[in-house]
Amino acid sequence: MKSILLTLFISIITCTLNAQTNIYVSNSGTNPGTSLPTINNPVKTLEDALTYIKGNLVNSNNQATTPINIYLVASGGDILFSYAPNLLIWDVSGTFSNPITITSLNDRATLSRPDDNGLMLHFKNVNYIKIKYVDFNRVTSGAIQFDNCDNNEIRYCSFHGDGGNAPTVDSGVIWIGVNKANGYEGENTLSSSNNKISYNLFYDLKINQTTTKHHGIYLSNGAHDNSVAHNYINFAPVHGILGQHGDYKDNYVSTNLVSTKFQSAHPNKTGISLSGQSDPASEPDNGHPNSVTDNIAVNNYVYDSDDSNAVFIADSITPFNNTESNNKRYANLYPADPYWLGYTADKITDRMVTGDFDEDGMVDDVAAFYDLGNQTKIHVWVSKDDDNAFEYSSSNGWWHGTSFTPSKISKRVVVGDFDHDTYKDDIAVFYDNGGFNTAIWVWFSDGGSFGTPQEWWTSSGFNSNQVSGRVVSGSFDEDGLEDDIAAFYDNGNNVTKLHVWRSNGVDEFQHMGSSSQWTGSVYSASAITDRVVSGDFDGDGQKNEIAAFYNNGGNNTLLHVWKWSLPNQAGDPDGKFDMVTKWNTGGYNANKITGRVVSGNFNGNGGDDIAAFYDYGNSNARIHTWLSSGTNITYKGSNGWWKESNSGYNVENITGRVVSGDFNEDGKSDISAFYDYSSALGSIRSNVWHSNGVNELTKINESLGYPWLTDFSYFPSGTANLMARIKPIAQEDIQAQAYIRVYPNPTSEQVQFDFKDTPLSIKVFDLSGRMVIDKDISNKYYALDVSDQAAGIYLYKVQFKNNKTLEGRLVLE
Repeated sequence: MKSILLTLFISIITCTLNAQTNIYVSNSGTNPGTSLPTINNPVKTLEDALTYIKGNLVNSNNQATTPINIYLVASGGDILFSYAPNLLIWDVSGTFSNPITITSLNDRATLSRPDDNGLMLHFKNVNYIKIKYVDFNRVTSGAIQFDNCDNNEIRYCSFHGDGGNAPTVDSGVIWIGVNKANGYEGENTLSSSNNKISYNLFYDLKINQTTTKHHGIYLSNGAHDNSVAHNYINFAPVHGILGQHGDYKDNYVSTNLVSTKFQSAHPNKTGISLSGQSDPASEPDNGHPNSVTDNIAVNNYVYDSDDSNAVFIADSITPFNNTESNNKRYANLYPADPYWLGYTADKITDRMVTGDFDEDGMVDDVAAFYDLGNQTKIHVWVSKDDDNAFEYSSSNGWWHGTSFTPSKISKRVVVGDFDHDTYKDDIAVFYDNGGFNTAIWVWFSDGGSFGTPQEWWTSSGFNSNQVSGRVVSGSFDEDGLEDDIAAFYDNGNNVTKLHVWRSNGVDEFQHMGSSSQWTGSVYSASAITDRVVSGDFDGDGQKNEIAAFYNNGGNNTLLHVWKWSLPNQAGDPDGKFDMVTKWNTGGYNANKITGRVVSGNFNGNGGDDIAAFYDYGNSNARIHTWLSSGTNITYKGSNGWWKESNSGYNVENITGRVVSGDFNEDGKSDISAFYDYSSALGSIRSNVWHSNGVNELTKINESLGYPWLTDFSYFPSGTANLMARIKPIAQEDIQAQAYIRVYPNPTSEQVQFDFKDTPLSIKVFDLSGRMVIDKDISNKYYALDVSDQAAGIYLYKVQFKNNKTLEGRLVLE
């Protein structure tokens, strides 16, 4: 690899598509000073790269004459931005067609400073500079300032490091505009507009003095129309994001995660603050409050233990259309991640199951069908018992399709080992095709994704709506092999029939005849809807039973159990279910647990039990349990195994989203409920109760529930580089540039591919390796539609007719 790099350092790649220059910077390279770099050697600092560009690659307006890629090579230690102890003024501009990109090669490279005082990089009068996948060290005295700079980007970078012996630390790590109160009176104060600061991480911002003027991101004089979104600022010394010093307007601050640890007294202790002038008397030319207009702060999440505001907007600027909305503030450390932002609870209601989808041998993973309108995705949460957390599959999910309508499977989703693969579970649904036509579709897990669903049964005379809320799965027939499906069919006129579908373990569910395996001639199917579960209630370890809470009217509830009988030649050659009553009580309203009943081995004795959330009204709730001894199922009393009597838990916000599984892997079943917090704390949280096996279900992380671990997860210590999973530009990407032009990138709608040779196909993969797009093509120009994909990092692979394969990266917004 080293020999390959040496032949490419400071080289110009020319092809029929687009000429561009690649410059390589490594601390192990030579020190050319003011002379031009030597071919086949890297330059040593970012200042050297700038010197080469200014001497070779600019026009009379100091603009790049070719696209320029500056690759930082992670070898030989941290790369310096300049030989001098102070900032580097960067005055070479890119253009729309000739941008300048500063990024890492292969591994994330670290850009550091030779001294602690002042900014690192002062970009002045330049446009179209893109900084991506770079680790900035020793940034507390300031890393980057954009002064009269438009259309620049800072994405997927990390910023950390202390202030060392800096005499003053009055700075912002990223600074857009000019602070004329702090020694920059002579600088250009024209506007800096349309810059994008997104998906960056700020952590370990240590300072060695008391200050009231230190910020992660600073919108200052002349900052117009900039976007600050999806950044994680962990423990900023003062403000996470600050707007101040007049004439900043039309900026969009959204979906940032900010935690603060104030090191000194400050009048407005907030994670995000929008203010006017700090001292109008001494700064008369910094504008007036009416020059701070139309700034928006929305959907930001702030951990702030000292103040009640997530976003502070000064009274002086509120009359000028500076607004904030849907920002959330937490007094306790917020353990969430941005995939919770905007997650709509109703999009998965009545379509959730638990199973062993990741092949770890534990039934502790959650899957749900998410309704995106024009498509459906299966989202998966894999339990991480050592972290008391779920690892979320990201919004891409484990499967997505455009031909399934989620409402046509609601209340008819089950999980089981339908193909007799004892290492992982599958998902099956009854799909309503309309006109009394129903199909059973099955998704099989490969441990990290669900493959293309298979149709295992179809009927033109079966109305799936007549079994909604009454479908369960289990090994009912005692064959010891695959799981089966059972459903209570509402035949009307108070007649209910229990139908069974046996899996053949290969490719089919066999409906066990046109008649049912049990008939209730005076039995209302609606009286058990959304209160039906299956489990091994007799503890024999061989087959499953079915249980349902029957609303008998007048606050009288019955618990019925159906157990499979072995076949005989007389009247039931295929076997059948027999029903018994296991609990009959007055004073219990079955409607108070509808949509919130689960089964599981809550006491750890081997057999399954039942638990349900009972609604006592006014946001008071309890979890009632029924424990099985093998022969009886015993109600454990109205006190329940958990209760909320302080109007703090509204069970209506979890209805249709309650599941059970062994989430802490201790041999006892636990419960998870996905709570809709959209009216108060955010969008959705996964609350979890761990069972002690005796008499209690303990709610974990009382305020917010299990965190969802993702590529952008919180690390409360603030020391972990969350961007490490995002791979920088690889050598393969550079080679691909000679054959493929991909633009715009990032994009959100379409990406244009221009090829030198004739291609055969384009495949796009997410970071888990799952293929999300597969297109056969034969044209040298192709516009690929990516509008149905979630925002994130993707890899593309292009196959050519000459058998050449090239790969690269797509960033979708």
